[in-house]
Amino acid sequence: MATLNFFKLACLASKWNARTVKPFTSNSRLYGLRNFKADDNINNTGPMQELDLLYNIDSLNQVLHHRGIPELVTFDDFLLHSVRNLTVLHFIPEKEVREIPVMRGTTQREISHHFKFDYIIDCSKILVGYANQLLNVLTAETDRVSVRPFHITKYFCINMSHLTSSMEIMKKVGINHRGNVSVVVVNWRGMTNHTMIASAKGLHSTNRILMPDNCHSELQTGNIMVAHSNTVMLAVEQHLRRLSLNRFVAIHFRTEKMGTRSPRFPGSFERCFLKALQIKDEILKSGTSMTVVYLVDYGPYSSDTCKKCRGSAEMKRILRKWQIKTLAHFDPVSAGSSEDSGFAAAVEM
Repeated sequence: MATLNFFKLACLASKWNARTVKPFTSNSRLYGLRNFKADDNINNTGPMQELDLLYNIDSLNQVLHHRGIPELVTFDDFLLHSVRNLTVLHFIPEKEVREIPVMRGTTQREISHHFKFDYIIDCSKILVGYANQLLNVLTAETDRVSVRPFHITKYFCINMSHLTSSMEIMKKVGINHRGNVSVVVVNWRGMTNHTMIASAKGLHSTNRILMPDNCHSELQTGNIMVAHSNTVMLAVEQHLRRLSLNRFVAIHFRTEKMGTRSPRFPGSFERCFLKALQIKDEILKSGTSMTVVYLVDYGPYSSDTCKKCRGSAEMKRILRKWQIKTLAHFDPVSAGSSEDSGFAAAVEM
């Protein structure tokens, strides 16, 4: 999902005649800065990885190119060649979940008050502390490559729930697509056509930016298939050898989604499990000798939203009931690989 949302950001940038900087990654999330996690991990100083850890960047650029979106530039190219005056676009969701927590106390009252009159407001005097944090990190990077520092000249907060378009944002924040501009985007969650969305937990308001006319056609021409990196593929080969797997059937239970859905559909969790076993048995009846392996989305390198979710507890109960004891978890530590949940997920995929 983070990758798809990033493609939408690259598409939005193309509407402004701009190119997107290749992001960094940490535990299945994407970040624009190497040493700054602009979300609820803002105080977490854990390591950031190059996106090359997960993806073949040539493949990723080819996917962008085939959709008419400019290829990515490196972070160092951004430092060396971009305009020093920054425009910051800070998207504010209706409900903060994993974003930087700014909608609290005086800040919340001030931003909410101004949002009554416009959905794009000047936040340069409201989010001074955060702007300074951002600038300090960027200054450390410009010092590293010995170039002039950046300056934040415009800082806008944008109400994500307000209907808008790329052209309207560009006009309201003063971006000239014929000139040079450096834009920092905070709290990007992709775009949507709808104010409401039906998901595993039922119908609810979306937390995406409401831009019905932007980038949907560019990103609907087939599935976005980006090749994984050589590092991932090497770890896959080693993992298969450790498990002694040649021909096999893999069943991956997405327990977080199953657990979220089950309160609305009692009994659906176990029915889904049994359906998977039924399909597995039908495959094995073909006569070809195959090993069966089971994977789940919980564990030490799981989704950070499913450490102790309802689905994992229910799946553990069902696995015990059916006496399935062995899961094909990839453990990056024992494999001598990067201790990153996004990398582990890529290998298991």
